[in-house]
Amino acid sequence: MTAQKTVTKIPAKPSIGELLLAFKRTISSCTKSQSKKESFAEDLTFPQVETLMFIGIKGRKSMESIASYFDIAPPSATSIIEKLEKKGHVVRIKDKNDRRMVYIELSPNTKKLMLKMWKQKEKVLEQVVSKLSSSDRSHFERILTILVEN
Repeated sequence: MTAQKTVTKIPAKPSIGELLLAFKRTISSCTKSQSKKESFAEDLTFPQVETLMFIGIKGRKSMESIASYFDIAPPSATSIIEKLEKKGHVVRIKDKNDRRMVYIELSPNTKKLMLKMWKQKEKVLEQVVSKLSSSDRSHFERILTILVEN
């Protein structure tokens, strides 16, 4: 896959927000053509995609932990999960020791699709970041780590 060069116009003295948005647009435009070919997310809402990403990264989660993570009411989390379940993206797993506990995890097919999409996005990010010098890349990684951890 070759990333198309996209020029994102930014103001002469951009704010950090404008720079972050321009960076996001650059990444998005590089992945757009590939993701359209293999996307399973076209019929999903943003909260549904975010929920799939959360479960995909964190693994099996309870409905309560999903609601807590997104700071939404449990019935809202249930609604999102029910829609994802109808589309075949998640499955419910009952706890063997506590019948009241139900966990949500990605369906095997959705796991495969998300892993493939994640690898494609990593490849594009690597291509974009490869334009940085070794020193700049180290600084960029350090700064991102600080922002993510705080």
